[in-house]
Amino acid sequence: MWQESESEVVRLQKVLAHNGLTGQALMEKFRTAQRQDVRLAAALRGMFTPGCGDEAQRGEYLDYLKRRTVPAAVALMEENRVLDLEKLDVCIPFSRETVDSLMETARRLGRPEVLVWLLEKKQSRFGFRDRDFSL
Repeated sequence: MWQESESEVVRLQKVLAHNGLTGQALMEKFRTAQRQDVRLAAALRGMFTPGCGDEAQRGEYLDYLKRRTVPAAVALMEENRVLDLEKLDVCIPFSRETVDSLMETARRLGRPEVLVWLLEKKQSRFGFRDRDFSL
């Protein structure tokens, strides 16, 4: 059931980690990158890797991720990073439409842990209006 996939963003995150980019060096890479996938990989690394940035830097990464919520969530889903998805949802609450879209992506990627988390999120936040699950 586990499906291995590696998008360009996931690959770039690994490259940034391998090169040990943190702090100001990571921020400089984020600010100067021309490609959006490089910026997204740097923002995800800076936001979710402990010790990679201070509060001001994480704020700048978060501002960027607010405009790229779905691609950020998909990159986290590809690596099955449910805890980081939870953190992203706390910072940028997912809409009903976003949750539905991410559920389909999790199903397509073969990520049952993410799908279960999204189903729980949908149930607790929005409910299932189109179905009656009473016994």
